[in-house]
Amino acid sequence: MSLQTVSAHSLPGSELIFSQQGNQLNLQVSFPVEDLAIAEKTFQPMKVQAKERSLSESEQNALAAYFRQHLEVKEPVLGQSGKPIPLTLQKAELQEAYHHDLGHYVLVVSYLTATLGADKKLLPAILRYDAVMHEIRSHRANVYWQQGDGKLEKLTSFRFKRRNSQTVSHRLQ
Repeated sequence: MSLQTVSAHSLPGSELIFSQQGNQLNLQVSFPVEDLAIAEKTFQPMKVQAKERSLSESEQNALAAYFRQHLEVKEPVLGQSGKPIPLTLQKAELQEAYHHDLGHYVLVVSYLTATLGADKKLLPAILRYDAVMHEIRSHRANVYWQQGDGKLEKLTSFRFKRRNSQTVSHRLQ
């Protein structure tokens, strides 16, 4: 096992923070850039240039395409798999982070939005997420709802899992 692999497993997992203002759904997704570079070779140059900065337009386009494959939020529909909520990547950046056990590392922090129908609330919802964890099986995801006062309420936590060759979805409520 290489040192790079060992360090990738010890880094924090993904953090997804949902919030809603009126009919706008906001989603902040963050994970270590080192893990993204291992999971998707396209992002290896980003790891080399890992310092606080906004991502370039081409990096953001690549990240948006990556999220289309590995992130989906759906409105539950009785007896069906759900109606997808189209998310748009608004901005992405690299941010330095620190953990007392791990030291310094760099996160990819992405801000996505979607417009919900009038008087529509996100929850309950169905989340399919396997970014990074589709390659790094020890990677975890923690999902939160941010209240109007800024407090975070944990909705779920999970690791990678497939059933019938499909990534398992999680019900958020």
